Amino acid sequence: MWARDGRELFYREGEWMMAVSITRDPFRPGPPRRLFEFPAGIYNMDQNFADFDTAPDGRFLAVRGSAATPDEIHFVLNWSEDLRHALGR
Repeated sequence: MWARDGRELFYREGEWMMAVSITRDPFRPGPPRRLFEFPAGIYNMDQNFADFDTAPDGRFLAVRGSAATPDEIHFVLNWSEDLRHALGR
């Protein structure tokens, strides 16, 4: 995942969030450095999907998995009718 300013590249390496500084002209990556622990058991629900991003102010945002399983599932049929009714249309 690229930083919003395009000067760093973030990636996961095992249980760590890593960063590499990038120089553009000429293109040259800096040495990788560990940022913080990022346990895959909690934050890696799908290896084919980036489950983190950076906010415009530089903070990291992450999707945290849950070990809890739902006790019940609710199906909503004709949800478009419910939406029309709720919007008064």
